[in-house]
Amino acid sequence: MRKPSPLLTIILFGNFWTKAASMLSLPFLAIYLSTHTALSAGWIGFVVGCQPFAACMAGFWGGYLSDHFGRQKILLLSLAASSLVYFGFFWVAALPFLTLYKIIFFSILNLANGLFASFFPPVSQALISDNCMTVEEKTKFLHARYMAANIGAAIGPVAGAYAGISAGNKAFFLTSILYTLYTLFTYIVIKKHTVNNTASTHRPGLAESISVVLKDKKFSLLILASILFSMAYSQISSNLSLVIEHSFVNGVVFFSWMCALNGISVVVMQPIFYFLTKELEPKKTIFLGNTIFAVTCFIIVFFAISKLSIVLFFLLITIGEVLVVPTQSVLTDLFAPEEKRGLYFGASTLRNLGNSFGPIIGGLSLQFFGNSAVFILMGLLTVLSALLNKNSISRITHENQ
Repeated sequence: MRKPSPLLTIILFGNFWTKAASMLSLPFLAIYLSTHTALSAGWIGFVVGCQPFAACMAGFWGGYLSDHFGRQKILLLSLAASSLVYFGFFWVAALPFLTLYKIIFFSILNLANGLFASFFPPVSQALISDNCMTVEEKTKFLHARYMAANIGAAIGPVAGAYAGISAGNKAFFLTSILYTLYTLFTYIVIKKHTVNNTASTHRPGLAESISVVLKDKKFSLLILASILFSMAYSQISSNLSLVIEHSFVNGVVFFSWMCALNGISVVVMQPIFYFLTKELEPKKTIFLGNTIFAVTCFIIVFFAISKLSIVLFFLLITIGEVLVVPTQSVLTDLFAPEEKRGLYFGASTLRNLGNSFGPIIGGLSLQFFGNSAVFILMGLLTVLSALLNKNSISRITHENQ
C-alpha cells in the first residue's frame, strides 16, 4: 500500500489545530467587545459580521490564487496572515483607543480574519486532492479533514473556558501563538519533503476564472444546492436557539448542551457512517443525508417540543450532516478539472452565503408563523437542495475527476 504524502498528515492536523485555535477566541469576540469596550450591541454586531462577510468571496479568491501561485505558498500566506491578525486583536484590545477607533480597527482586523482564514479550507481540500492517487483515497482524506475540524471545534471553546481566557485578551495572543507554531511546522515539512505543487503557467484573470465556473451549469447547481442546505443548517445556531430558549426553563443552558451534543455526535458518527456508505456513489450518499435531514425536520412538527424530542432531533440531523457536508467536497473534486481544482474548491465556499441569508429568512418565519415554521423551513430548504443535487450530479462520469 502506498504511503500517504507527509503533507496529507500535516493538512489533517492543521484542520484540527487551526480550528481549535480560532475557536479558542473567535466565538467569544462579541462577549469580549461587550465586556471590555463601550461599543453598543449594534456596533458589536457590525464588527462580528465583518468576518463572515469577507469569507463569502475570500475562499473563491484563495482557491484561484492557489491554482496560479501554488498551494503551499497560499497555505503559508493564510496561516502567517491569520497569526498576525490575532496578534492585531491582542494589540488593539490592549490600547486605550476611543470608541470610534475601536470600531475601525476591530472591523478591519475581522475583515482580514475572514479573508485569510477562508483561504485555508479550499486550499487544504485541493492539496488533499492533489496528493491522493485514487478516488477512494481522496474520499477517505476529505472525510477525515471534516472530522479533524470538528474535533478542533469541540475542543477549542472548552479549552479556552477551562483556562479562563476564552473571553479575555489573552485568548487572542494564545491563538496567534498557536497559528505561528503551525505555520513554522508546515513550512519545515514543505521544505523537507517533495510534494505536488500545482501552479499554472497560464494565469487568466479572476473574472475569467469565475466565468469558467459559472458556465459549468452542473457545478453551479451543486453550489446552489449547498447554499440551500447551509440556509437550513444555519437555523440551528440562530432561530432554533430562540425556539429552545423560549420553550424551556434555562433554555440557553440546554441549547449549549445541544451544541455540544452535535459536535460530539459529528466526531463519533462521521467515521461510522463513512465506513457504512463508502461503497455508495457520492450522489446516493448525499441524497440519503438530505432525506434523513428533511424527514427529521418534518416529523418533529407533529410532536410537542420536549427535551427528549430535541435531543432526538439533534442526533438525527447530525446523521444527515455527516453524510452531506463531506460528500459535498467529494463531489466538488469530481467536477473540478485538475488545473482548476483550487478554483472549484474556492467556489464551493460560496455555500457560506446560506449562513448569511438563512437566519434572516428563518427569523421572519419564526416571527410571523411560530416555532413549527422554523422546522418546516429547514425541511423545505433541504428538499430543494436534494432536488438540485440530483439534477447536478446525474451525469457525473469519471471524466469529471
